[in-house]
Amino acid sequence: ALNVMMKDQYANYVVQKMLDVAEPGQRKVLMHKIRPHLPSLRKYTYGKHIIVKLEKFFVKIPGNTSSSGGEHGPIGPPTSVANSVQTPAQQSTQ
Repeated sequence: ALNVMMKDQYANYVVQKMLDVAEPGQRKVLMHKIRPHLPSLRKYTYGKHIIVKLEKFFVKIPGNTSSSGGEHGPIGPPTSVANSVQTPAQQSTQ
């Protein structure tokens, strides 16, 4: 549902507001849920609003002087998620 909301003309504002008002722990969970969808979000006008919001948030992190995103990591698909996803064919061979 979050993936659909991020691409929707109106619902993307709800996701942006969630990022604004969430407690730090909740925001971190939300960001980890959003991160795997970043490549597809870049293709949608309304998804791009979410990416801009995330980039603004990363810039605001106190003490974040690197481009790596500080404690939350870089904006992009997490390598741990990409490496842990298995296709049905891979699952059947294990």
